[in-house]
Amino acid sequence: GQAGVQGFYGGLGNDTYQGTNSFEQVNYDGARSEFAITQNTNGSIRVRHPIWGTDTLINIDGLIFTGVEPGVGGTRTAPFEYVGVGDLF
Repeated sequence: GQAGVQGFYGGLGNDTYQGTNSFEQVNYDGARSEFAITQNTNGSIRVRHPIWGTDTLINIDGLIFTGVEPGVGGTRTAPFEYVGVGDLF
């Protein structure tokens, strides 16, 4: 990858992803519409999926939604979508 760019994978379970001073993004399988995204009072971001769990994002710059359901040979259910966290709220 590019220098200063770090990616995390938001998989099964409840996780916390902590960014640094570089550019960090979290990649999620599926469509953006499957996830509820809210901002917590402390400025962190909460990304919730009814099956995969709830993640807390701290100092994360972007989210990627692949539009492909998880699993080998997953079905594309939506277009690929990048969302800058600064554009969410």
